Amino acid sequence: MYTGGNLLKKIFVMCTLIVLIIAGCSKVGPVQKENIKLSIGAVGGTMEEFQTIINNTFPNYEITYEFLLYNEIESLYEEKKLPDIILDTDSATIPPHLRDKFNTDLSPFISKENVDLTQFAPALLERNSGENGELYALPVQRILTALYYNKAPFDAFDIPYPTDGMTWDEVILLASRFSDFPNGSKYVGLDLVSGNGVQMLLDQYNVTYLDPQTDQFKSSSELLEVLQKIDEVYEKNGNRPTRSFLSFPDGFLKHGTTAMYAGVLGDPIVQGAANNQDIDLVTFPRVDASSNMGSGTRAVSVHINSESENKESAFEIVKYLVTVELQKFLVENGGGSVLNEFPHNDDFGKNISELHNKNVKALFQMDLPELDRPSKYEWIAYQGAGPLLAELIMGTKSVDDVMDEMESAVNEVVIAAKAKEVEE
Repeated sequence: MYTGGNLLKKIFVMCTLIVLIIAGCSKVGPVQKENIKLSIGAVGGTMEEFQTIINNTFPNYEITYEFLLYNEIESLYEEKKLPDIILDTDSATIPPHLRDKFNTDLSPFISKENVDLTQFAPALLERNSGENGELYALPVQRILTALYYNKAPFDAFDIPYPTDGMTWDEVILLASRFSDFPNGSKYVGLDLVSGNGVQMLLDQYNVTYLDPQTDQFKSSSELLEVLQKIDEVYEKNGNRPTRSFLSFPDGFLKHGTTAMYAGVLGDPIVQGAANNQDIDLVTFPRVDASSNMGSGTRAVSVHINSESENKESAFEIVKYLVTVELQKFLVENGGGSVLNEFPHNDDFGKNISELHNKNVKALFQMDLPELDRPSKYEWIAYQGAGPLLAELIMGTKSVDDVMDEMESAVNEVVIAAKAKEVEE
């Protein structure tokens, strides 16, 4: 069971999802210098398979892998102990007041090494760009989104499974059917929290909390619509979660009491299979029947520390991570490629037996939203908004209450973050 405390600050933040689950190794790699020492870090660490393929591709590099924690980043920076390379999602790891000092503009390396930026969707680059054309990271793994469903509760009540192309209204109506039964309090029709579905819904509507020009809260009709959608989901579920169960993936992955699960998770099908749950997926819900706009513009990106003594060697690793060879390994093992119209997407998950005969094509059927480049304080704003969204889901605050209080809550945390920058 997942409980409160710091959870309220995190459940609505797009946390760093380092799911580079590449298996195997490359026999042909880039030319490298001898005896170069490099460190690679990620919040939550990197998987052993990822480490193996990097080590085998760069045998002349002495590479260490570091397990990072959010609350230690600032002290590591002050002690000059941050790694040479950081894998991150939307610059969530480095606090805003340190970001300009930590990040290296990769543009000179990209030009020198003739890295073709047209191979990436513009939306994947925009979120790592600076105001003056800098590019502070390259995307290496796309975060894939879908609507996952556990067949057990559908079978138990003879309810039809969801299908590709359903709208949010249709999914919410389907979810509401699990509140119709005498023991309905045991069941949840749709979980928007555990897989960052709330964040994916905001992305689908291209909603940010802050105006990137002013770094202040930005109210919009789109934000209001998203809040209304969230409220409707949990109202029609028939059993709003308590604080202790705001994020409760076990209901979906282990117990079969949650019917649907929107958003992202490293491997819900694999985790479900390990617990004897038969899970499949369909496309992320549409805004309406005429729209094919999905979510999933977010990506794991790779940054180079400005204080690294081996930036050129570090960039060799960055460059390798976006090669067709590496991206193909990634796709075959259940990761999303960042390359445009990647021809090997048909091989998605072929090395993972649990994904065989699953509807994985649903991950690639919707269009990527063109997300605007956010304020560098946007991640901080998510934290300020999180507790209010939790109250909305629990039913302890109305949509109007949340809209009324959001401005002060968001602006307050941004002001505090800016004060740190001044102190620096």
